[in-house]
Amino acid sequence: MALVAAVYASGERFVLRAASQTAGAPPAATPQNPPPAPTPATASPSNGTIPAPGNSSTGELTIVIDAAHGGIDNGARGPNGINEKDVTLALARGVRAELVRRGYRVVMTRDGDADPTYDQRAADANSYAQPIFVNLHVASTGTAGTVRVYFCREPAASAFTANAMAISGGGAPQIAQFAMPPPSGQNGLVPWREAQVSFADGSRRLADLVQGALALKYSGSPARGTSAAVRDLRSVAAPALAIEISNVSANPSLTEAMSPAIATAIAQSLDAFHPRGIDNGSAGGSR
Repeated sequence: MALVAAVYASGERFVLRAASQTAGAPPAATPQNPPPAPTPATASPSNGTIPAPGNSSTGELTIVIDAAHGGIDNGARGPNGINEKDVTLALARGVRAELVRRGYRVVMTRDGDADPTYDQRAADANSYAQPIFVNLHVASTGTAGTVRVYFCREPAASAFTANAMAISGGGAPQIAQFAMPPPSGQNGLVPWREAQVSFADGSRRLADLVQGALALKYSGSPARGTSAAVRDLRSVAAPALAIEISNVSANPSLTEAMSPAIATAIAQSLDAFHPRGIDNGSAGGSR
């Protein structure tokens, strides 16, 4: 399924980022009736907010692998009857195995034929202290054996976000650092649909690094990441990218065999990126 065809859904939800996830951030105000902390398997923004972190007290870098589609959502379908959802899952498992072998902590938003919603997948990632979100797709078209890496095009900022940017002097919005009260006086909340805005620069830089590494391996792939309105990434409050392999009409075993190379590109890029989770992707820290 072509990622550039993704569109943003409407709806006003909020994501809560904890002070422990922000380097140098002041303590967050404690709600009078705080909700229970979720686990990655059950976290959901259905109540309009998600508390974080709920399961990563050590602050360890966590790579969240998201195999697109699943369940009744087959994704793209090849002429040989292969469904994108099955190829992305096999690919995700291969990427996970290689990253674990390299010493990374890795989790998956699905490890079977389930179909979590976009928000459930994002909530899983947002529940970790230092996540990196990697969404996997297989295109319905394109030159077989090429790879494109996408980062999320920034949605139109709300008045809340625009005000935060003005307060911070036009630089990175200070939403995640609780520099200003969110709407309705709900401290520590950011509009769910704008969770990726604060991480746009880090996501772009990480996408460029991964795309550059993959271009060296797979001729015909772009040299830099591509900006697109990728719905899978919009609500992730962390550096996030989508990797799309061409194409679903190709031999699925050859596509799955790309797992080690993709994992290697991610690992090499993280070594250069050195994310600290909630710091908008600035240098520093380690895995």
